[in-house]
Parts: sequence; C-alpha cells; structure tokens
Amino acid sequence: MKKVLLCIIFAWCCLSLIGGFSDSQVQRHTITHIVQEGETMYGIADKYFLLNKTRICFDEFWYNVSKDNQHLTANRRYLQPGDVVTVNYYTVKEQ
Repeated sequence: MKKVLLCIIFAWCCLSLIGGFSDSQVQRHTITHIVQEGETMYGIADKYFLLNKTRICFDEFWYNVSKDNQHLTANRRYLQPGDVVTVNYYTVKEQ
C-alpha cells in the first residue's frame, strides 16, 4: 500500500511539472499592503491570490507571502496596523 501511495505521489509531482511556465514566460509583480486592524497574513494572501496567474495552490501562495514577510511575525509577533506587507504575484507575459 505504501509503495502504491508513493508511486501516485511521485507521478502527481512529475505531472504537475509538465505544462508549467518557464521563467521567461512569467512576469513578477510586487504590491505593498498596509495592514489594517484585525488583518492576518492568511487574509492578506487570500485578498491577492486571484491576481496570481501561474499554477500555484493557495497554500503555497500563502506560504510565500508569509516567508517574504517573516520579519513581521518573528517571535510569535502579530501583525500590527501600519505594518507593510510585501506581496509578490506572477502573471503570464503576452506573446
């Protein structure tokens, strides 16, 4: 059973790489978001996720936003109003 599951996971990973975009086909955009009272990193990622046009799931997008702004949440610190969160998203270049 474990071998079958590992084969399925391996096949899924390989197939997810097919049909992706090369670096020359995508364009990076950066947004700076000013944190408002009660906002979370999850909510901010959710707000900008649909701008991203590459094949990436929400969890990976949220992880990237959190990682890019880890200085704001280091040592279990919560986001504060006025903090500046950087959000990077990617679109496909027009041919």
